[in-house]
Amino acid sequence: MELMVVVMTIAVLLAIAIPSFMGFRKTAQDRSAQATLTIAEKHARGMVIENGSSFPGTKDTVTFLLTTEPVLVWVEHKTPSTGPGVISVDEDNNGDDLNFAVLSDSGTCWYLRVLSNLGAAETSFDKNASSCEAHDFQGAPADGWDGAGLVGGGDKDKDKDKDKDKDKDKDKDKDKDKDKDKDK
Repeated sequence: MELMVVVMTIAVLLAIAIPSFMGFRKTAQDRSAQATLTIAEKHARGMVIENGSSFPGTKDTVTFLLTTEPVLVWVEHKTPSTGPGVISVDEDNNGDDLNFAVLSDSGTCWYLRVLSNLGAAETSFDKNASSCEAHDFQGAPADGWDGAGLVGGGDKDKDKDKDKDKDKDKDKDKDKDKDKDKDK
């Protein structure tokens, strides 16, 4: 009987621990890919400072990144990322922004867009990506970019505007309460 209690206790603990472990594992895999994008963002910002005000073109960008960070594998835009150490790189036609894609071991494709004006970087992800290429995700912010860069810290102006809107709403509520008190 005591053995059954011990076996049941172990079974309950395993039933709790295994799903938690799997969740922690996925989170760690995603963080590894995000860390790779953080490295890419830092090098892209350095490239803009060194090059002037734009990116030099996809091939020159990949060459630059290979020389500055040889530990990672940098591939051109139509070549997919195959893991957290392989970064797909694509530049828009004007040299205004640079897109990166990295495939996490969890299967999620993480995207990063760095703007040549050195503003906040934009990030996005696709949990069901059939291929993880930087070229596949060149849409506008409304298409999935969240405006919160991994290094840039997000769009601070948007956050300030949200705070101002909240303060205005609070002031309106106070004015309504005052009007109600006057009517009484």
